[in-house]
Amino acid sequence: MQTEFLNTAVSIGNALCRDALNYNNQYNWIGADNDIVGEKPRPYYAALKGTWYNGTSGIAWFLAQLHSTTGDRRHRAVALGAIEQALQTGDNIQHGKSGFHSGLTGIAFAAVEIGEKFDQSNLIERGLQILRSLNQLPESEYTLDVIDGCAGAIPAIIRLNRRYREGVLDELLHKMGHYLVQQAQAEQKGISWNTMPYGSAANLTGYAHGAAGIAGALLELYHHTQEEQYQKAALAGFDYEESCFDAEQENWPDFRESKTMRQREDTPRLCGCAWCHGAPGIGLSRFRAYQLTQNEMFVKSGQIAANTTLRYFGQKHLGNFSLCHGLFGNADVLLCASEVTGDEKFIRQVEERAVEAIEQFERRKVPFPNGTQSEFNSPGMMLGMAGIGYGFLRLADRQKYESVLLIH
Repeated sequence: MQTEFLNTAVSIGNALCRDALNYNNQYNWIGADNDIVGEKPRPYYAALKGTWYNGTSGIAWFLAQLHSTTGDRRHRAVALGAIEQALQTGDNIQHGKSGFHSGLTGIAFAAVEIGEKFDQSNLIERGLQILRSLNQLPESEYTLDVIDGCAGAIPAIIRLNRRYREGVLDELLHKMGHYLVQQAQAEQKGISWNTMPYGSAANLTGYAHGAAGIAGALLELYHHTQEEQYQKAALAGFDYEESCFDAEQENWPDFRESKTMRQREDTPRLCGCAWCHGAPGIGLSRFRAYQLTQNEMFVKSGQIAANTTLRYFGQKHLGNFSLCHGLFGNADVLLCASEVTGDEKFIRQVEERAVEAIEQFERRKVPFPNGTQSEFNSPGMMLGMAGIGYGFLRLADRQKYESVLLIH
């Protein structure tokens, strides 16, 4: 199976290289983006931005990872050209500049790691310089969550700073951590963060925009600095999320659903089941919390999340293979569950679904359904083909290729 998984990852990487548009040795793609019209997304084609989530830096990072196995010169050339495009256009980012997925931290992270892969010291320095510049960003431009804000940036900056030991990055981490602590809101149990001031019934649970992602970042920061304020806030954030747990559904509610969307107050509240919202992302945060604290309570919560994810694991329920809200995003918590608990059933299910996907799509030369929930092509990391390719690459060698949804 591992050979099949690798061949599929290579096929996806080759297709990305084929479709790349070259201008002055900078590579970009035309891909799907979404506008929200009413309650439904309206996809359209546009040139990609440089961001990690659905832009050129995420694709570049995937191709660099792929090159470490294939040695293919095309993968290297397009990775270098794509990260150059991201670096050249980073100044255009207006909202969430500090963020990993939608901001400058993701571009910097990709530049440094690609520079390390290809022994390009200039790329490493340019990536670190972006992070240094973020230290000058006023707090008024900070945001909270994993997608746009400090919670996504903190683990990536810690990872890089453990290699390069720059005092300015320690200062940046403290600023971000202080911001997360100060923005917390007291709840009947624990604390939460208001990441969605409009359109939610309560402060969110979940990884991408909710308590799991923010608490997880604060726990990483405590592990890095040993400052107890971060540990205290992290544990209180987890407490809030656990207080919202729906025992009947064995999941955590998606509070983006407003009260007006529910027919009756006694109807079950909607629960997501993806990395971004619901059990899969929350499970990842709990297994990581166990690794950092050795507190068995986190394993118990993580196992519940993994079992819930497993019940809804498959294309029929998910509809696509993306990292953000598709099969490969949910696969991550199942792989993590196997690593932590030693239960092989989770890995077996992931591998079986991946083999089925190869038979249904790759062998028939049909594009894998992506996270735009449309027929539009999406080459990027979190919604599209780069992330799906990395999912197959990870299955080919789980020791070499770690989770990209839980940077640590």
